[in-house]
Amino acid sequence: MTAQTITALSKSGKKAGSLSIPVTATIKGYKYNVTKLGNNVFKGAKAKSVALGKNIKTIPKGAFANCKKTIKVKGSTKKNRKANVKLLKKKSGYKKFK
Repeated sequence: MTAQTITALSKSGKKAGSLSIPVTATIKGYKYNVTKLGNNVFKGAKAKSVALGKNIKTIPKGAFANCKKTIKVKGSTKKNRKANVKLLKKKSGYKKFK
């Protein structure tokens, strides 16, 4: 499997209350690991929660630009959730994660 980047949300995705980054994505019948978020991918999103797939390694600054709300991070375990909060705060430049 080749790495794949999630680069944008649709207009309805930006209005969603919850965001979920998958572990894999299937495109034209081929399955890819999702390892990276694109620049400004969640810019201005209205989400109140986000769940990251376990393969995410790269989160660029600006991925959550112009988000106004505190975003609750979901994880499969408490340890996983805390690691995701730390990763998001450190890499994205957005600090309103809990």
